[in-house]
Amino acid sequence: MVTKLITIDQAGSERKLRTVAAALVQGALVGMPTETVYGLAGNALLPDTVRRIFAVKGRPQDNPLIIHLYDQSQLDQVSELVPPEFYLLYREFCPGPLTMVMTRSQALPSEVSAGLDTVAIRFPAQRTARNLLRLAGVPVVAPSGNLSGSPSPTQAQHMLDDLDGKIEYILDDGPCALGVESTVLDLTASPPQILRPGVITAELILERTGLTVREAPSAVLTKASRAVPPAESQTEDSSQSGSVIFTPRSPGQKYRHYAPQAPIFIARGKDRRELITSLLSRIELEADRRLGFFGAEDTFDALQKSLSEMNGLQSADFVTYLYPGSEQVETATHELFAALRKLDAAGVELILTPAFPRQGFGIAYMDRLERAAESEEK
Repeated sequence: MVTKLITIDQAGSERKLRTVAAALVQGALVGMPTETVYGLAGNALLPDTVRRIFAVKGRPQDNPLIIHLYDQSQLDQVSELVPPEFYLLYREFCPGPLTMVMTRSQALPSEVSAGLDTVAIRFPAQRTARNLLRLAGVPVVAPSGNLSGSPSPTQAQHMLDDLDGKIEYILDDGPCALGVESTVLDLTASPPQILRPGVITAELILERTGLTVREAPSAVLTKASRAVPPAESQTEDSSQSGSVIFTPRSPGQKYRHYAPQAPIFIARGKDRRELITSLLSRIELEADRRLGFFGAEDTFDALQKSLSEMNGLQSADFVTYLYPGSEQVETATHELFAALRKLDAAGVELILTPAFPRQGFGIAYMDRLERAAESEEK
């Protein structure tokens, strides 16, 4: 199979999208840009297409998918019970990076929701995504367009790197605006609970709608917590061996996600001085390895200055992915997945990066970073 990369521009884009939308309705898989990350889009009403998405990504069958719709007029195709909170949230945040979990329509293939009685639904804001959904006129499943477990794609090239020759189309509409997946909010819980943090936080929801929602559980699941996940965010069944099997109610809850091949060390501290001290301590242990650094130019300059003052560490071999100025969580969030991919491609053996406070954008950022670094001792 040859994957066709289509660049979206104003001239002729509608004609191109009509062709792709028609193919999607018939079962083709399409790399679709959104404001969060690029998604692997397929017709949610075709069971074979849904199963193919799992196969192409190497995605576990018990990891549910998110349905993407053009607007709320399509809700009756995917959900049998729409709670009143939905309309308030839809008015304030849609289209946008908010996914809402509701009762699933029995007309949907069970594979979409990993056999659960719920379905996750969102209305993307990105122009090409909206146009494609409008032209297709069907519910579309679109998990992140990467191989399962690897960093999510925020550029069309990332999808091409992972899925070239495995899908029919990739629509290139430039880098994603946000670079981090949508907030997932479970409206079947009382009160509603965030299952996966994103840029729409519990604080923002309260401010804009007056709704109180529970925060997401801690991002990093230890081996013990994997064995007994939070009851409110999981369903359970028993295997033949008698062990408990947990099915997540949202993507990003159960499995190691967003991870490069290289392990990640997260430097922590209440200020830059403590961050630099943390980085130096790790570099002392790893100075003979090929190291990667992701962060702000100012932080790396301070690190280099400190290294130059320490005997024997000046020769540390660094590959860097830097953004201008000082540490900014919004910029770090936008660049995270691209940085992990670039540093991996450079063959680094360990990635060093600073932590951010868990507030605002920092909640979603640290969720993704800590999941990516799960295998690294912290």
